[in-house]
Amino acid sequence: MRFFPPLRTVALAGLALLVLPACDSADPQPPGDSIAFGINYTRLFAPATDAEVAAVRAEWTARNPTSSTPTVVGTATEGGATITVVSHTVTATGCETVTHYAAIRVPDGLPADAPMLVVHHGGDDGFRVGGSGDTGLTALAALYPDLFAATVQVAPVYRSEPLDASAIGLGTLTASGAPSPWDCDVDDAIATVDAVIGAFPGVVSATERVAMGFSRGANTAALHAARDPEMDALVDYYGPTDFYNDAVQLLTTGVLTGNAGALGLPGAQYLLDNVLLPLRNADGSYNAGADYATARLAIVRRSASVFATSLPDTQVHHHRQDNVVPVGFTEAFEAEVDARGAGSRVEVFYYGSGAQAAGFHTPTAMPESLARVQTFLLGQLTGLTTVAAN
Repeated sequence: MRFFPPLRTVALAGLALLVLPACDSADPQPPGDSIAFGINYTRLFAPATDAEVAAVRAEWTARNPTSSTPTVVGTATEGGATITVVSHTVTATGCETVTHYAAIRVPDGLPADAPMLVVHHGGDDGFRVGGSGDTGLTALAALYPDLFAATVQVAPVYRSEPLDASAIGLGTLTASGAPSPWDCDVDDAIATVDAVIGAFPGVVSATERVAMGFSRGANTAALHAARDPEMDALVDYYGPTDFYNDAVQLLTTGVLTGNAGALGLPGAQYLLDNVLLPLRNADGSYNAGADYATARLAIVRRSASVFATSLPDTQVHHHRQDNVVPVGFTEAFEAEVDARGAGSRVEVFYYGSGAQAAGFHTPTAMPESLARVQTFLLGQLTGLTTVAAN
């Protein structure tokens, strides 16, 4: 079972051979800055300032994401639950208005006003709703049976990506708009939650909800939780939740040099096209007058770690041998959370040891995590029974 796109891993050991030169052009450069392939790493990745964090928070408040009344695309039954796929229009200031899709899974026999579990998927290739696929809701329900039996699951797809419901006879539906990883995708999720609450009165609670995410979706879930005061708890599986660490700079070098593995990582092509390349001159050389202020805000708004004080109780799981999202992302996240005084609300579990390899970017590589997640999230929701941790 995988929670990332097939064959889209990166050999980080190979990327480590790419050495960052101190200087690569004759353009005037600040002394002591690390500049490589036309990008000033020092300017771009210096720690976020309080003013930058405040600016992003203000921007989020002004966005005010809203949804049209959802239209039911279709309904099917599978695995002891009813799955409904809905379409709606999401509008948010500063984001492209899109036609968006989401799946809502309601287990049989669920009491009224059940809590919501928002599921954020990994990868850039959309989400499979039913069937035996490796990222389907049915597969997740089998991994977390008590949690999925006690909640209404809401799974938003990301803009520009397909929601594949063909396994339950509802076809494949692709959200409109351009990709916006870890940014407007969060607005879509916020609007989706509000839309589901309005469309399913008496079925789902308006206030009790938790979130879980995998890989790219873990950072999206964390940013969603930081922006949603009603979110009671968060589970992060190996998310790139901090963009201020050595692994990010290594991967930046990879995408700038055309490394196929690096470019195959979720969100990498978007960041190359929209954040990195606009900072360089047309010939790829360093541009001292480039708009680093805007580029830095793009990094800030994608780093859940700097919004640690707004996160709910959080549990993080990461395998040390993960070669898709290196464990350094979670280590940096944990350090930033501690530095910002939010460490008491965040519990981090590391698993295994040894060299990075394929097969460790999945919950099933961390079997102890499965009961831990259910115990944690069910314990955060009123009146629900926890399971025994292994």
